[in-house]
Amino acid sequence: MNNHKPFPTIAIAGQPNTGKSTLFNGLTGMNQAVGNWPGKTVEKKSGTTFFNNEKLEVVDLPGTYSLTAGSAEERIARDYVLEGNADLVIVVVNALCLERTLYYVSEIAALGVPYMVGLNMMDLAEEAGCITDPQKLERRLGVPVVPMVASRRKGLEQLQKTILTEVNGQTDIIHESSIDWLDGEVRNIHQTLSTFLGNGAGRGHRASWEALKLMEGDADVRSRLEREAPEAMPSVDKQLSQTGLLHDKLVESRYSWIRKAIGAAGTQSTNNRTRRWDRYATHPFWGVWIMLGILILSLIVGMIVGVPPALLIMEVIFKMEAAVSVVGNSGMPWLGGLLQGVVRGAGSVIAIVPFIGAFHAVFSLLEDVGYMARIAFLMDRFMSLIGLSGRAFIPFLFSLPCNISGALACRITDSERQRFLTTLLVPLVPCNAKIAVSAAIAAWLFTPPVAIAAVLMLLMLNFLLLGIMCKLFDRFLLKTPETANFIMELPHYQKPNWKGVFRHSYVRCVAFVRKAGTIIVAFSTLIWFTAYFPTGEINSSLLGQVGHVLEPFGKLMGLDWRMLTALLTSVLNKEAMLATMSIIFNAPVENLPEIVRSSVSNAGAVTFIYAQSVFLPCVATLGTIYSETGKRIKVLAGIIAYTTFLSLGIGIIVYQLLHQLID
Repeated sequence: MNNHKPFPTIAIAGQPNTGKSTLFNGLTGMNQAVGNWPGKTVEKKSGTTFFNNEKLEVVDLPGTYSLTAGSAEERIARDYVLEGNADLVIVVVNALCLERTLYYVSEIAALGVPYMVGLNMMDLAEEAGCITDPQKLERRLGVPVVPMVASRRKGLEQLQKTILTEVNGQTDIIHESSIDWLDGEVRNIHQTLSTFLGNGAGRGHRASWEALKLMEGDADVRSRLEREAPEAMPSVDKQLSQTGLLHDKLVESRYSWIRKAIGAAGTQSTNNRTRRWDRYATHPFWGVWIMLGILILSLIVGMIVGVPPALLIMEVIFKMEAAVSVVGNSGMPWLGGLLQGVVRGAGSVIAIVPFIGAFHAVFSLLEDVGYMARIAFLMDRFMSLIGLSGRAFIPFLFSLPCNISGALACRITDSERQRFLTTLLVPLVPCNAKIAVSAAIAAWLFTPPVAIAAVLMLLMLNFLLLGIMCKLFDRFLLKTPETANFIMELPHYQKPNWKGVFRHSYVRCVAFVRKAGTIIVAFSTLIWFTAYFPTGEINSSLLGQVGHVLEPFGKLMGLDWRMLTALLTSVLNKEAMLATMSIIFNAPVENLPEIVRSSVSNAGAVTFIYAQSVFLPCVATLGTIYSETGKRIKVLAGIIAYTTFLSLGIGIIVYQLLHQLID
């Protein structure tokens, strides 16, 4: 145990789809926090657990297929273990897929750190005809192996007992770097390189693992050694120049060792259920229709569960706004606007929580049953055309009801780079409020067939812009190309852990309120204040004056100051845009069609519809994006800048072209 820490730290590691996060939830319950790793947008989950009156800190490391630093997640998991931050590492393996998941065990064993194995999903393995003897596997690996079913909490008590035995030093196991799967020439080369690094550079227990990574051609380890052990590198390079990289031989040796371990444990697989279901679920034609049906149903469920509570909360908020508006009517309009901004901002945060909770539960359910990977598999061929993986389709789809749910869904993407790129693009997906405003204005101005055609054309333009901006961001903003190391794993189908789904949703909601609440309230207060100060009338307020100042610019888009101000205030709440227009035009909403027809040309109206469909997302969405990107203000400023340019800059071009054609 590390002496500088008040209680032991347990790291849970493993490949995706091994039940790693389920085990973490089972150990920590509600005693967990969600944040980001320092300097990264990669999610960090940590918590505490108590067993026999002893407190343990538990850290859920990012799920990765190996410890080769090909992504931010792999680098975080590897460095955390390598730097000795954990007193014990629990490597979770899937009893249904031992050959694949034991590969990770061979990586951890090479590090020479204290570890044990959690043999998870034993129930599914038994149902599938996989027979594994944990004791035989334990003897083969030389470390504790605990069979369990984390989703049902089976085996967790034995796991906790084993953890305490290990961290308190009550074990005969000596954890040294174990690479006993090497043989022949490869073993000799490894020993030579380890000697160069261990003796000459003083790398200690790291030397064996670093030698292995150099043989594999790990560029990250090589770069580190060139900085930390330059005196050893000439001898290392001379040896490698004679033998070349041995990546393929190492992989072959690993899998030979893994197959022997599986054979010793008496494991065999006869599972066919997943394969039968996937004949339809991953079919190039039927699979797409099944996917669309499941996703549409998921959207409907999320809306049914999340929207009604949000609407009820907003009704209360509107009544509270009316109450505080009395302050504005008493001769202090700026104070009234300030209070309304605070009430609306805080109310928006509270109202969003049921919505966020519902959609996080949907995401967790799809992931839990194993279907999320199928969606990524089906959509990958389409999304790859714009440089994204199949998982990026899900955030875009969930952005249609509300960009908030889309921003939240970005965390399911494959890498930090993919997540960042997808988050930047979410505001270009028109939410239902933007679509509703577009449809209403189009219906006011055009015949039904023309109105439908106009809205559909503008939606197509939105998605065309999304593809173009994705290519531009990928080429000019993210200049370092992403390594083509895409692995598509389709996990076995399993029953959902409902308790885990709801716990996941609760933790996400708490994290959202803590991280995004402040900026949403602050931004909302600022906007409302500028809309009321100094007179209490939006026409003569600071925001209205901005509209007047920008009117010459607005005329280039065919818009007067009132339409431009309505566009600016839409950042508060997209759903309330028509109500805001009625305030600006000083007319009931039912009279707006006639007023708009007399105030705006057809070309100007189409431009306005386009501009509001790509304009800044609402305050709540901006707050969510700010939270999800690790509170990076530059990212938020960048989104504000590029959506403003696309809305106003491209809007001018759209108007000038349409003005020549239809006015």
